[in-house]
Amino acid sequence: AAAFPNISQFILYNCPQLNDLSLSPLLSLFPNIMMLHLHGCRGIQSLDFLSCNPPPAPPHGLGLQLTISDMKDCGLVYSPSWETSIRALTLALSQSQSRSRSTNSDSDRDLQITIRDCHELQMIPSSIGLLRNNLTYLHLGNLPKLTSLPAAIGDLHKLDLLVVRNTSIVNLPQEIGRLQDGCQVDLSGGTTTTMICPPRCFRGSVCAMRRYFGEKRLRVFRGLVRLVILFQKARMRAVDRLFEPGGKGYKRCRESFLQSSCKHARTTE
Repeated sequence: AAAFPNISQFILYNCPQLNDLSLSPLLSLFPNIMMLHLHGCRGIQSLDFLSCNPPPAPPHGLGLQLTISDMKDCGLVYSPSWETSIRALTLALSQSQSRSRSTNSDSDRDLQITIRDCHELQMIPSSIGLLRNNLTYLHLGNLPKLTSLPAAIGDLHKLDLLVVRNTSIVNLPQEIGRLQDGCQVDLSGGTTTTMICPPRCFRGSVCAMRRYFGEKRLRVFRGLVRLVILFQKARMRAVDRLFEPGGKGYKRCRESFLQSSCKHARTTE
């Protein structure tokens, strides 16, 4: 049985000796955590604790009640296990909503994720798009090695606020235009100086970025159409030059015609 079923907020400050292996059993004692804050725990490198369910299994694993996850100054480093952890969190949230519906209680469980000052984090897993029905707040701050956002960021149709500050992101994915119109996007800090696409004048809202990427796709399409037209014209000019009198194609056709005529004359004789 859980040792502390009534604890809903769990905060750890400056625990450098805490690592991934020791965190999972520790959190299993608090199955009803709603707010999880990990600050200065540099031994935490993965999100495996989101999918922990050690024996004896509690009635619901960690993540079923989780609504706020705040990780600051941790040693997060992306690994393939992140994908499994986020899928486990998504499944737990889905089961929680199903149970809430069966009891006629509030079935919406909004999730907020904050990742700050994790200097070794290089990428965000694409499976974050699985949180489309729950994630409403995503804060990515002071992540100097983060160079891109996954295209799945556009699947987060419930997202109300996206904060990206002090990263090395140069180009935002065009899928960001799929976010809801009311989603606020904050790209302040060092991100504004390193980012090229979209231009600064289009970063004020999702609608503006959607318009920019739409115009960009239209320009690419028009360029392809013009390229096809130019290619066809160039091909026609090449054919004309090849078979005009004096051209190589004309000479070869003339020689072939003369040879075939001679053969036909010999056979008729």
